[in-house]
Amino acid sequence: MDELENTSKLNMRQFLMKQIIPVLTEGMIEVYRVGPTDPVDHLADYIFTKSNCLRKQVKSKKSA
Repeated sequence: MDELENTSKLNMRQFLMKQIIPVLTEGMIEVYRVGPTDPVDHLADYIFTKSNCLRKQVKSKKSA
């Protein structure tokens, strides 16, 4: 979460390039690899799952 707090100092392009584009790119590659019948729903699930994993990592770093 510290990274998200620090993003307020970034302009929009920097924020997108650092926080959004990497996850979105990974998700789109996953959609291509899997070839689901509903690619948008699959991408949304991927992003949601990735978000939860990143939150857990941040919490574990804070508690350590």
